[in-house]
Amino acid sequence: ASDMASLCDGGDANAAAWEAAAAGEESGAIERVSTLERRREAVAVASRAFCGTPDSQPELMMDWALGAPLADRTDARRRAVFDFLMAVPMVRHGPPNGLILGAPGANGALEAVLLMRRLNGPLGGVANTAGDMLAFARVLAGGWAAFPQAWSEREYKYISETFSKTLAPALEAMHRAAVQRRHWHVNVAAVDPAAQGRGHGGRLLRAACRVADAEGLPSYLECCGARNAAIYERYGYREVARRVLQPPVGFADALREPSQPVIGMLRAPGARGAARGGA
Repeated sequence: ASDMASLCDGGDANAAAWEAAAAGEESGAIERVSTLERRREAVAVASRAFCGTPDSQPELMMDWALGAPLADRTDARRRAVFDFLMAVPMVRHGPPNGLILGAPGANGALEAVLLMRRLNGPLGGVANTAGDMLAFARVLAGGWAAFPQAWSEREYKYISETFSKTLAPALEAMHRAAVQRRHWHVNVAAVDPAAQGRGHGGRLLRAACRVADAEGLPSYLECCGARNAAIYERYGYREVARRVLQPPVGFADALREPSQPVIGMLRAPGARGAARGGA
């Protein structure tokens, strides 16, 4: 099947989804990120969040995949990698295909983002690879991010093999095992390190739950580590798959230790966790 066969039509099919997302929130508390300028801002927020800082935890799955070559969170090369990695899903799964929800701060700048897309089934196989490659080309052609260049040959090979032969196949297998039907996939959920503790993450997750509930659909996501899984459980998600990632053959020296558990989580329509208020 082609990539488009597994994905629902875009257009403004997400207008009703946005109405559901916004319901119950104060005006201006969240927004539908749709303009080119705002979408680029969403990429930057996600990149800062996933990259991490000396004082904030990175996204553990990608941090593990980058390994020792790019472990230093102050390394400009590392941030360049995350700029590219975050631009790809935002371009592929963002408007008009999916929905990007944003939480602005007091000055109007985005401080948190959530990317979700309605799918007819799990992504995987050749069609998924082709979709990613097309997104890569669009990211580069559109100036969303530059392809990171400052790697040694061994670093480049290590990172390429870790993502293509370890991380991507594991995520595809988990998604395929977790849900076969039409659903919402929460692809990215990120809070800017400088804005953590302001309730943005919970606000966006509640909005995403309202979107799925309004359509009677389950929603699926992946996270890394028991601490993060516990956060999603508060919103009705339940663990349905788990993997511990191992390094590609010949590159064990590039990793500090095996990955924390990568956890696939599914939320049934209307499911309730502990977080019902302003958490």
